[in-house]
Amino acid sequence: MIKLSLCLLFAFLLVLPTALATTQNIVYDVEEDVLVSHTIRTNVSEPKLWVEEDVYNFEVLSDGEDVGFQLERTEGFKLVRPDVDGTEKEIEVEYMTSQVLERGENSYFITSLRTGQETVSVSVELKLPERALLKGEGMEGSFINPRPRSIETEGRRISVIWELEDLEEDEQVPFFVAYEEPSNIWFPFSLVSLVIIVLLVAAFFYQRRRGKQKKFDKRFQHLVEKEREVVDALMEKDDYTMWQKELQNATGFTKSKLSRTLKRMEERGIVDKMPYGTSNKVKLVEEKE
Repeated sequence: MIKLSLCLLFAFLLVLPTALATTQNIVYDVEEDVLVSHTIRTNVSEPKLWVEEDVYNFEVLSDGEDVGFQLERTEGFKLVRPDVDGTEKEIEVEYMTSQVLERGENSYFITSLRTGQETVSVSVELKLPERALLKGEGMEGSFINPRPRSIETEGRRISVIWELEDLEEDEQVPFFVAYEEPSNIWFPFSLVSLVIIVLLVAAFFYQRRRGKQKKFDKRFQHLVEKEREVVDALMEKDDYTMWQKELQNATGFTKSKLSRTLKRMEERGIVDKMPYGTSNKVKLVEEKE
């Protein structure tokens, strides 16, 4: 009887390290739309997570490898179920969304974190656009909810960071941040003055862009069709730069087709790929004078 009890105790101790545990890290990177990077470390057999309803350029990886997933629409969200087993793993989900933003004279970040399973800890980071300013002062008041752990900046962008612990399955935590976009900070100019300035600037850049267009047409006249599509999409941007996911959406290419095309173009000095967090930015290389 004693031997049996000891065996059962030993088996119980072996099971303890494999108790179900989940941690999450979510980054909302705000530019024109929002790039969301959601990382889950879990040993749950059927993990799930909730995402915004308007997601696009959706990608799911498990330990760095593409995996299949089911996507279900429900209650104003979409429910993601990655095709993974119950061993401990790191699941990375990336997508674009605009649903979490309301833009106007003042801009607002509004979303609700909804956990798919019991979660030990969640780290949430909101990266505001360059030169954007938070409404109000400090971390108190109604302009940021819930109260963040910290507000940080590297000089050009402000990050609001929250740390949450011990969330129940399907628990919801609302987030709200009010901020001013760069276009609103320097207002007001008189309407007439603003119109004149806009027209002058537009005329200048139109002539400049037209000159560059002629140079680009001559420089890129020997590109194949898919390379030309990449160049045309990049030239629509004032700084000839796009997120790789945004470029994929603009060209309609698959992820692998775009990667191969960019690799060849980068080798020939036509574009530069710049790592930026968990994604890449792609810039058209301008011909040196």
